[in-house]
Amino acid sequence: VQITFNGVSMTILQNTSLGPAGSIWCGAMLEHLADPAFYPAGHWQGTQVLELGAGLGIVAIYLAKLQAQVVATDMKIVLSLLEGNCRSNCPPPLMVQVRELEWGVTDVSSFAKPQCLIISECVYLPGTVPKLIAVLLALCNEATLVICMWNKRFPDLEQLWLTMAHEHFHVQEVETIGGYPRSRCIHMRRKPAPYLLPMDTEAASAAPALNAGATPHPVTSPGQGLSPSPSPS
Repeated sequence: VQITFNGVSMTILQNTSLGPAGSIWCGAMLEHLADPAFYPAGHWQGTQVLELGAGLGIVAIYLAKLQAQVVATDMKIVLSLLEGNCRSNCPPPLMVQVRELEWGVTDVSSFAKPQCLIISECVYLPGTVPKLIAVLLALCNEATLVICMWNKRFPDLEQLWLTMAHEHFHVQEVETIGGYPRSRCIHMRRKPAPYLLPMDTEAASAAPALNAGATPHPVTSPGQGLSPSPSPS
């Protein structure tokens, strides 16, 4: 599949037999990352970015072509496809490192704390939410900007994700460029220690059914103090 966005072109190979990880998802992350209201020209140059659930590598490749230093991660099943897309679209000196990272399984102690951590279309299974929170706490420091975007599909799961995120992070909801009505985007920064432990997977799986009628935790209003860090000098 040939993709061109904001002057950046890439050729992406899919393998739909791998399920969601091997398929192109319709989302608005690229539009957000290109929004000059948040990221002025040159912002991504030299920025250390880590992406969770990178899938086919579209976001990682886009940022690498803007001169970011990117580590793209996903499960072993999709790693060769991710690596092939990154290699074919980002020849040296462009920087994309591909690493295996399965939430709750992979030891992440060897990963450097990134300046920016990106999660795109990864909130869709209740049992993975506590694992995602745990890996975020392990990978981020208080200076890391976490950018998370997803399409609105499962209200109860979205409520669980936001409730758990608020326990450990300062959360700000942001509007995407073009105002995509189906997409939701938040910026997060880790709260100072001590942290609450993420709830266990069994409790998280039950939470949507138990809390179906509850009101989701409010997010910080746009413009309240979670703007991206300045570009590296």
